[in-house]
Amino acid sequence: MRPLITYGFYPVIASMTIVFAWFNFTGQYELQLAFSIFTASRFVLFIVAEIAWPCRPEWSMTWTSFLRDLKYMVAGGALLQVVKFATAWLAIGAAQSKPSGLATLPLLLQVVIALLVYELLQYGIHRYSHEGRGALGRFLWRIHAVHHLPQRVYFLMHPVMHPINMLIVVAIGLVPSFVLGINREAVFMFNLILGVQGLFSHFNVDIRVGPLNYLLIGTELHRCHHSSELEEAGNYGAVIPFWDLVFGSFSYAGGKLPRKLGIADSTPYPSSNQYLDCLALPFRGHRPDNHDGKEP
Repeated sequence: MRPLITYGFYPVIASMTIVFAWFNFTGQYELQLAFSIFTASRFVLFIVAEIAWPCRPEWSMTWTSFLRDLKYMVAGGALLQVVKFATAWLAIGAAQSKPSGLATLPLLLQVVIALLVYELLQYGIHRYSHEGRGALGRFLWRIHAVHHLPQRVYFLMHPVMHPINMLIVVAIGLVPSFVLGINREAVFMFNLILGVQGLFSHFNVDIRVGPLNYLLIGTELHRCHHSSELEEAGNYGAVIPFWDLVFGSFSYAGGKLPRKLGIADSTPYPSSNQYLDCLALPFRGHRPDNHDGKEP
């Protein structure tokens, strides 16, 4: 059963997404309602799969880590998901009346452009948050470092991040839907892709997709990003690795799992369980200064 999950779970979810979108485009269904149903059903599938077939048991959620996650979910993570869901839901509705912009282009081209623009913004800020120097680089890393403090990466730890980081993520996600002028179907597809890939990114199941790693960022690539070994912790893209490939930060080990997750040297950092200290981290006037904890 495990090999079936490893090589079949992603294609099944991807196929369900495509079929789901096709039925909605060709039928007379309400896309906002369909988006809501799809969001809830895939959440259940991912939870069940992760509990039944964990990639590494030591990366699985524990009661202690869940209570930690709950702090972030209640304080910011739940709000982030509600805001992301609401903006996607509103964007689908608002796009119905868009007569210009990119809306006249073929649907696939609209989605590709939206992904490239989104990823360029996301990639730039994400990479600078890890590697940037000076006052801005230090500030962005301290914001983003909170997300890298956990040494367990699994489905429900996704909301473990600083509220400022959450606002940045949401702001970037709004650009394709509200600025580019893509039509409602393209907004729908764009948010479906973001949603599915986002679920896979922190998935503690041994998912392998082979050459598709050069097209989409999923479990294998993003798990490397959370590696504590900096030489393999690239992959700054969120959905597609295009800009990682262009700018040389792509890292793919072909099924090899990181030996350890988290930050290379966590000594200068608070524990991710110390929520108030994590909130204060961006405003500290001393180390840590970047993703390797070294003075720039």
